[in-house]
Amino acid sequence: MSFSQSDRNGFGQFDSSAPIIDSSATSTSTVSQADFQSAVHASMTRAYCEMSIGIGITAATAWYSAQNDLLLSFLKKAGMGGVIGLLLVPLLICVVLHKNIMKMNTVLAYIIFYVFAGIMGFTLSAIFYQYRLQDIGIVLAMTAGLFVILAIIGLTMKTDLTSFGTIFAGALLTLVISELIIGFFMPGRTTTMVFSAIGIIIFAGLTMHDVQFCRKMFAAYANDPQKIRKVSIICALSLYLDFLNMFLRLLELFGKER
Repeated sequence: MSFSQSDRNGFGQFDSSAPIIDSSATSTSTVSQADFQSAVHASMTRAYCEMSIGIGITAATAWYSAQNDLLLSFLKKAGMGGVIGLLLVPLLICVVLHKNIMKMNTVLAYIIFYVFAGIMGFTLSAIFYQYRLQDIGIVLAMTAGLFVILAIIGLTMKTDLTSFGTIFAGALLTLVISELIIGFFMPGRTTTMVFSAIGIIIFAGLTMHDVQFCRKMFAAYANDPQKIRKVSIICALSLYLDFLNMFLRLLELFGKER
């Protein structure tokens, strides 16, 4: 199970190379450098917390759905329409958030994001039928550790990765198309492992890119608490999908199927 790049692997991720910062962003010249850095740090912390809540909702929903066979029951009743709905609804949610976040009520935006995380958990409950619970737990811990390391590297490295957004998006799109074509003609465990390894590398780069991009957005809105809260939701969504996609790729690579 994997996601495609029309918004970060098929389930909706905004193009983090596209500027969300507008001309109304407040100048930071009226605050001290220490206060400015403190505001940016607090905003990044907020985004990480919101991302973590989203991951927690997804994990809890996935486990509960699997324990009660909710996904199987839903698909039996809804058929192909249900499958299409599970693919399209999260994508539409992300498009709505990305396009309307600055005009949207903040509380509503939070609710939409967490509903999105719940829908993703419902869909991803399928992994409990494919992989052992022990392997899922181990890979989840691996992903968390890798994500923390990548976030630290992204924030401390001198190279500006935000200018490589188009390259990362192109690499991911190429991977997904190649995976579909080659996987159709040459299916097998080896093919899956090769594409999973390449996917992990790409999402590692995307994670560092998105961390830097979020920091730039928070810096642009450092004096506007209302917009900061809205930007943090978009950043949380971006980081959430980076985490989720790395988790699924690592699970494909290291998880043992039932």
